[in-house]
Amino acid sequence: MGELLPVGSKPKTVGYARQDQLVADHGADGYLEMIAGMVAEGESPQQIAQTFGMPYIVMRKWLEADKSRMAMIDLALRCHADNLAYESLAEVRDATVDDVQLRKLRADVFD
Repeated sequence: MGELLPVGSKPKTVGYARQDQLVADHGADGYLEMIAGMVAEGESPQQIAQTFGMPYIVMRKWLEADKSRMAMIDLALRCHADNLAYESLAEVRDATVDDVQLRKLRADVFD
């Protein structure tokens, strides 16, 4: 994944072929779970598509073709938001006199 395209090939065309191969290898549910898991851990969908070697629009079009796929991505985004909230609380909880301003800044950014 992520290798150079063959001369004369179009990124979108190659992207669809790569996506088709991922679906064939992992099944539609497995591919969706891979994407959702990566989103829940904080990777952006654009980064994920790049990791898979396809333009983001190819992956996004596949996701939007089925409402249940987008519902899974929405769940993954909420999971990531939960993680950010817990990180924010940890920053505040673990603050010391020496680093309270830095930790407050971090906590404000996570909110």
